[in-house]
Amino acid sequence: MKKNKKIILVISLAVVIIFAASLVWQSNSPTGAVVAEQLNIRVGYLPVLVNLPLFVALEEGYFEKYNLRLEAIEAQSPNHVLEAIIAGHLDGAGILADPILFAAEAKYPNEIKIFATTDETSNNYVASIIVREDSGINTIEDLKGKKIGVYTGLVQVLFLKSILAGMGFDPETDVEIVQIAPRLQLQGLESGQYDALSTVEPFVTIAKSKSIGEVLIKNPRVKYIQEPFPSVATPISTEFIEKHPETVRAYLLAYRDAVDFIRSNPEKAKVYLAKYTPITEDVAKDVTLPRFNQFGEEDRENIQKYADWMLDKGLLSKQIDVNSMFGEFEG
Repeated sequence: MKKNKKIILVISLAVVIIFAASLVWQSNSPTGAVVAEQLNIRVGYLPVLVNLPLFVALEEGYFEKYNLRLEAIEAQSPNHVLEAIIAGHLDGAGILADPILFAAEAKYPNEIKIFATTDETSNNYVASIIVREDSGINTIEDLKGKKIGVYTGLVQVLFLKSILAGMGFDPETDVEIVQIAPRLQLQGLESGQYDALSTVEPFVTIAKSKSIGEVLIKNPRVKYIQEPFPSVATPISTEFIEKHPETVRAYLLAYRDAVDFIRSNPEKAKVYLAKYTPITEDVAKDVTLPRFNQFGEEDRENIQKYADWMLDKGLLSKQIDVNSMFGEFEG
């Protein structure tokens, strides 16, 4: 009987020691928010430059730093990413463009919250309209009656329609918009499926490096819509935020670290594009980076201005309140 009591006492002491060690490990973690249990999140992304913070966080081990196991799933269209988040198949995304986030808020109010934002400015931008070198298109007016390609999904179509409206074109009648998968857009331009391509980095730099196309209009969003141009934001499912706040916090902390890394090491960060986008390391160094904002640095009035502009141009179905779209995060 005494022997059994000793065994029980030893087991009890072991349990107490393990539990105490766990508490010490948690209290000494970098943020105090990381827990011993593995955290999990599924996010979608497209192979485009504005997802650079996601790529950096993956390559620099920032998700592991916060005990987060992240499943990054490449998609063919931002529509697919949005639909998967709404349906619960994805928990969030690296980024999604503001037009599709506005449209989501109009159709599915409060289903998604947004966080870190990215802007394009006169010096920091990713968008261009490119044409084949032998296209004979030399001016904006030459685009009338032509086919313009964009990668598949509502977002790039809305971006292009916004640009065209800002140029004074009728987006519905003055051009024909042709959609194509992101990784096939330069092939489509080269083969003549369309006369011009509205695209973003790294595809602009790839086209120039391979003599597939030349830039007709650089930085059209800033030039024809507004400056700074609110380009993208990081969306997360509201339901997922409510059910897994620690996981969301870990994801956002890793994202914050990635933005800091890009600001401090832009040339090294560009190298990671070669793994996640169709670009080589040699070409990656020539791309221009947009302005990646940290949490709280976003200009919500400017983002609201863009949403109102889209509504005025008939590109948004109803008025939305941008401020209510933002989630809460304290680093």
